[in-house]
Order: sequence, then C-alpha cells, then structure tokens
Amino acid sequence: MTISRLTVLLAFVTFGLGTVFLLPKGGEQASGIRIELPDFIGNWKGADARILDAERATLGESSGTEFARKTYRNLEGYELLVSIVLSGHEMSTSIHRPERCLKAQGWTVQDSDQVSISLARGGAFPVTKLRNTRIARVDGKPVPREMETFYWFVGSDQITAGHWSRWNLLVMPQHFQAFGSRRI
Repeated sequence: MTISRLTVLLAFVTFGLGTVFLLPKGGEQASGIRIELPDFIGNWKGADARILDAERATLGESSGTEFARKTYRNLEGYELLVSIVLSGHEMSTSIHRPERCLKAQGWTVQDSDQVSISLARGGAFPVTKLRNTRIARVDGKPVPREMETFYWFVGSDQITAGHWSRWNLLVMPQHFQAFGSRRI
C-alpha cells in the first residue's frame, strides 16, 4: 500500500513540475509609450537631467530598464522634473511607487489623492497625486520646500494610477512620473 501511495505521489509531483514547460515564454512586450521627452511643452523649456548611476544600478538597467529625464522650467519660476522609466525584465526592482524613493530623498508625503488628467485630444486617464514637503538648507538656513508628484503606470493598452493595481496589467508596465516644485 505504501508503494502505491509513493507511486501516485511521484506521478503527481512529476506532472506538477512538468507543467512548467507549458508556461508562456518570456520576451519583449509592446511598449505603450516612447522613451523620449520633448524639448518644449507649451511655455516650458526642457533640458536633459542626469540619471544617477545608483538609480541605473538599483532599477536594473542591466536587465533592460530604460530611462528618460528632463527638467522643465517656465518664466514664472516653476520647475518640473519629468522622468520616464520603462521596466526591464525584472519588474519587481525596476518599477516602484515614488513614495518609496521620495522618503529616501528626504521628502515627507503630506497628502495622496487619485485625480484625472484630461487629454487635449479628448479622454482622460487616472494618476496618483502626492503633495510633499521637506526642509532644504539654503545659505545655511532652513527653507521649506513643497513638491507635487504625479505618477501612473502604463501598459501597452492600459493605464492605472495605483501601485497595487498595476500588477493586474496583463503586460509589462512602464512607469512615468512627473515631479514639480515651485522655487521659493
């Protein structure tokens, strides 16, 4: 009786492990966005912004993660830092919600909300809006800084504003986040 149970168990385990060959093969997914940012957006002028070596290493550039970043400025003294991060093959490290890195950069998230951005050609899509603060040192004096962060995740044909809901996308997500701050 023990041998027949072991035979059934061995057959079950062999079949179970064998189903790994039935899984779909990995490969490149169609991208829902291009990894490029324009030089001008309305009256905002963009300049290429540096992507730190630590960001490239942490987010997995070696696994195919791609980056684009520009700082946009207007005549009223406002500044926007816009980043696109296109996920590589290792989604668990290459894409994360900005709350994680903002805290590491010294920002405190004061408020979070889901909002909708209207498109010029019609339609809208959901984004997460964060209101952040931190104390910066300017000439040795503490100066309060404020920043709003907008982020969303894009698949080849879907957009979601939430970190957890992005796992429901059936495609490899890309990440686009825009950071804005007002000069004080």
